[in-house]
Amino acid sequence: RSSGLFFEQPLQRWHDAYLGGWSFWNTYYAGVHPAVTVIFLVFILVRMFGWKLTRVNWKRLNEGAQPLSPPPDYAPVAPEPTSSAYYASDSASAIVTRASFADMSPAQQYRFLRSVWVLSAWLSFIGFLFVPTMPPRLLPVCDFLNAAGANVGACLTTEFSFVDTIGAHGSLLWDWNDESVKTLNNPYAAFPSQHTIFAAWCAMTWIMLVGPASSTLSLRSPRYWLRALLRWGSIAYPMVTVYCIVVTANHYISDALVGLIVLAISYACVRLYYLYQSRRQSYDIVPTFTTMLPY
Repeated sequence: RSSGLFFEQPLQRWHDAYLGGWSFWNTYYAGVHPAVTVIFLVFILVRMFGWKLTRVNWKRLNEGAQPLSPPPDYAPVAPEPTSSAYYASDSASAIVTRASFADMSPAQQYRFLRSVWVLSAWLSFIGFLFVPTMPPRLLPVCDFLNAAGANVGACLTTEFSFVDTIGAHGSLLWDWNDESVKTLNNPYAAFPSQHTIFAAWCAMTWIMLVGPASSTLSLRSPRYWLRALLRWGSIAYPMVTVYCIVVTANHYISDALVGLIVLAISYACVRLYYLYQSRRQSYDIVPTFTTMLPY
């Protein structure tokens, strides 16, 4: 309230009066968040393996190093020049040799994006541990019980009128009365919003891999409109997610803003690591496997 960002309660009232559709929004909150994140993680993983399977197991890397002899069983698909070339295992695709994301191999791009996701997830867990925050929906509730039978609501019925939309209207997937949900759910894990972090990460992943603009395809091509739909959908997805978590009273808008900051910090840390390794690599005559990224 002191920051002037407390508008979640009037927003939920407005949505309830003019839009409704709580079953859709509750299901979106409960199911889209994990499903889309898993799809994107699998997508970049399959993309990496697809690239690896189309490469020769031992390949030539041009980094200005001294030539190394290939293994005895190496059989090149086509004759390759031997000048300023050496052969290395396919695991060398993990070596950081380029600071620019576009210049990285699909394997390096996978590790870059995965590292951002893992670091942002761990930072959010640290927030849950050291800054436990009650979601708005629990502020006026007096009978929300956890698996141990203890009330975790604030019971501030005179000050707040938030509606626990999942508790009141349910979703197509689960509700708070499910025993598994009671056991696994942390009711005070609202700060920062992992929904926002992962949704923004998915949008960032798509834009970094495909680009913000469509390729030079004809307007009559179905591929043009498919790429446009995916591009704008990736931008709209985190916006819709933020609206959903706020209007269902599961997060404050400040939770979403801090989630974006956490993702930005994670990206900056991974980016700086890559810049450091790229500069370190530029001073090495022969790349070594000690500069490989951890799996």
